[in-house]
Amino acid sequence: MKPVEQILYKPPVLDIGGVDRKMHRPNIFEVLDFAGIVSKVANVFTPDQWMEAGEKISPKKGGLDLEFAGKFLFQLIPVAGAELIVFLGKMVGMSSEDVHDGEKFPLGSELKIANAILECPDVLSFFTEGRKLLKNPGIKAISESMSSHEKSSVSKGKQDGPTKQ
Repeated sequence: MKPVEQILYKPPVLDIGGVDRKMHRPNIFEVLDFAGIVSKVANVFTPDQWMEAGEKISPKKGGLDLEFAGKFLFQLIPVAGAELIVFLGKMVGMSSEDVHDGEKFPLGSELKIANAILECPDVLSFFTEGRKLLKNPGIKAISESMSSHEKSSVSKGKQDGPTKQ
């Protein structure tokens, strides 16, 4: 059975560029898109840092931890910044053209929307269950196996010394 918060959740109305915009409740495909965007920086953080991040993204602790959010966004921007901004705009009914307009989508709008998404009970539930899954011994073994395989298959680069003829 779903927690009461999930059943009663009503997405917030956010002031974006002086216009009240209602964020729609994310569907599973949007949550997966969001997870995909987030995963693009997965290699930047250690598993322990991801677990710590899960603790910092909690409505019980006041929502999104701004220090973590800033660090995370600066890591994410080079690899998926434009994709993230367009995604966030769509969550409040804005087109990709709208998010490129500083009057319609001023700086800081992305943080408002990201915070609202991260406070959504459905999204929190998805990532909470995902963290539980990552703690599963079978998943850990597969992950460690894949990680060690990736490390062993990396080329060692050129050898020292002159080339013999």
